[in-house]
Amino acid sequence: HIHDKPRFVHRELLIDSSRHFLPLSTIRSIITSLSYAKMNVLHWHLVDDTSFPYCSEVYPQFCNMGEYSSSQEYYTREDIVDIVAFARKHGVRVMPEIDIPGHTSSWCRAIPDICTASKSILSPAINATLTNQVVFNLLKELSNLFTDSFFHLGGDEVQTVLWDEDIETVKYMKLHNISSSKDIYLDFVRLAHDTILELGKIPVGWGEIWTNFGSTLNGGVVLQKWLIQQNLTDMIDHGYRVINVEAPTNYLDHLDVTWEEMYSFEMCNYDDDDGDTTRRNNNDDLCDTLVLGGGGEMWGETVDTSDVLSTVWPKLGAIAERLWTPRDKTDAMKKENVMDEIVKPRLAEFRCLLNRRGIAATPLHKRSREAPARPGSCYDQ
Repeated sequence: HIHDKPRFVHRELLIDSSRHFLPLSTIRSIITSLSYAKMNVLHWHLVDDTSFPYCSEVYPQFCNMGEYSSSQEYYTREDIVDIVAFARKHGVRVMPEIDIPGHTSSWCRAIPDICTASKSILSPAINATLTNQVVFNLLKELSNLFTDSFFHLGGDEVQTVLWDEDIETVKYMKLHNISSSKDIYLDFVRLAHDTILELGKIPVGWGEIWTNFGSTLNGGVVLQKWLIQQNLTDMIDHGYRVINVEAPTNYLDHLDVTWEEMYSFEMCNYDDDDGDTTRRNNNDDLCDTLVLGGGGEMWGETVDTSDVLSTVWPKLGAIAERLWTPRDKTDAMKKENVMDEIVKPRLAEFRCLLNRRGIAATPLHKRSREAPARPGSCYDQ
């Protein structure tokens, strides 16, 4: 009998269908490949500034709303239900991400009255009731389609200066005695989180919401750390659960990050209390309780359906093994000679297994997406 269990319960791959549309067949192939590496979460970054490729039944004007969406590049309700069901059959959860309030200019092109005059970000200035209603209704519609208990609400890279420079938003702030545009940021975060909590789900947000609002956030929020300066120590010490995908080590769009670096990243080493980048080890019991896991983030600026799988694999295999395997065993593997003699051949063989199963994984080179160097067997590349 094999007795085995993962070190971390959350083992994700993020895909980004807003920068480049990913056909359903590609998403199914991605999900299938995840099951081969015991990765159990598809983090689907569905919409962003560049496009809104979901055809809402409540707000059909959102469909194809973006800078380059075509009449064929969108997902219907039926598409999402199909993907969620397909993923479940492969042991994969689908966690959607709808980024609020930043990265929402595609919303503005659909309903201008919920945004600043520049149509760059959500704003309560013109019609706060309508703005709040649209946020609530869209989240409610999508939460009914995505059955997972986690719902990612973004909250990252919010440019509050866009509110400071908007005449109507400044008037709104004065009328409501709002002293700082950061308070508008917090209001949107709370609106989104409260909506998801009301719908019986768990809100997830990027680390900026912790950096800006700290322990004023609802204690049930899950934080996703991606920047080095986002202090994991503080997050855990305040009892928040964390998904740790610190960049650039876990970012698959950084083609120069090596598989060795991805394998060697330790989830339980994190910043000292003074916020510098000195690492200190944390008690594994606490880490394994509050750090839910991590994953590989495949942002879509430079990938589409033609090369997404060959960018993800085989490097995601290094992350997958690290997330599954007990720390003492991965620590032993991180020694240079062991990495070369044991880990590298194993990942290279896994790459060949993926190829035999129809997954376009490239050779295990330092840089992602490199072609084979010469003719020969998969096992010789």
